[in-house]
Amino acid sequence: MLSLRRKEGISLHRVKENFSSKYYLEFEKMAAAEVKKGNLAIDGDIIKIPPELLFLSDGIIRDLIL
Repeated sequence: MLSLRRKEGISLHRVKENFSSKYYLEFEKMAAAEVKKGNLAIDGDIIKIPPELLFLSDGIIRDLIL
């Protein structure tokens, strides 16, 4: 999950492989909400924090895991 702090982001497939299906479904919902807010971007299978928002990464990641 901390890979989101890097400009490369994290593969949704990797999240699905490494976490329970219950967590993954919740993550998908929360990530979609963050995408709508502009806090996350999806590029194919990769989800990432836009470079201009990396300084907010702690808060964005916190919202995804709580």
